[in-house]
Amino acid sequence: SLDIRRAIFGESHPDVADSLEELGLNLFDQGNMDQSVPLLQQAVAMRRETQGELHPDLSDAISNLAYVMDATGNLEEAEVLLLEALEMQRRIHDEAHPNVATAVAQSLDAIALWSIEDGEFETAESLLREAVDINVEVHGDNHPEVADSLTRLASCLVAQQQYTEAYQHASAARQILVAALPDGHWRTALAASAEGAALAGLQRYAEAEGLLVDSYAILSNDAKAMKALVDQAGERLVSLYEVWGKPEQAAEYQALLRE
Repeated sequence: SLDIRRAIFGESHPDVADSLEELGLNLFDQGNMDQSVPLLQQAVAMRRETQGELHPDLSDAISNLAYVMDATGNLEEAEVLLLEALEMQRRIHDEAHPNVATAVAQSLDAIALWSIEDGEFETAESLLREAVDINVEVHGDNHPEVADSLTRLASCLVAQQQYTEAYQHASAARQILVAALPDGHWRTALAASAEGAALAGLQRYAEAEGLLVDSYAILSNDAKAMKALVDQAGERLVSLYEVWGKPEQAAEYQALLRE
């Protein structure tokens, strides 16, 4: 496809950039990150040259590159790229458009998660609150996208020991997802884990245990749940049992995390 489009359109053309992106993302999905990044970088450079500095295709290409850079461990560069894509999205379109608003909210969520990894919790909190507001405006109060944003906000608040508000958001998220998704869904379990962590912070240990045990069991057996999320759920159980004075149970889950 790439060679054919080069033969038809020449070396530098938006359709050639499409093929570079497709190939780069396919290689990324196959785990060939070292080959994926140069192709996506070429696609970004080609779109800048052929489509200008303010184009939705360029914004998408930069976002794709950002997510791949994050996966390869280049967090700082990924964040810079996604901030550029976010600003471009805002300049190109009216944020009131649902597709644009959703893309902006997703970018805010991603940047917030990277900020959390850097320990910049206040920055992350601000971004996550904005993402919640955007999702509520676009989807209404009881939509899974709103719930996912509330879950992420709750986890950020737990990290800052703001347990009461974290519990409120995580509980609301779980209730939305219970109503919207099949039983035992990993996204519902993720909200339950955040809710359990908030309850543990409030010293409501027995309530926290039920949510944390059940959510860990679901997350650890669902291939769609990222390993980092499974580990976070397990670490919350270890922490619960440690502060609750139950070292044997803490050791049991610590062992599972080392497997």
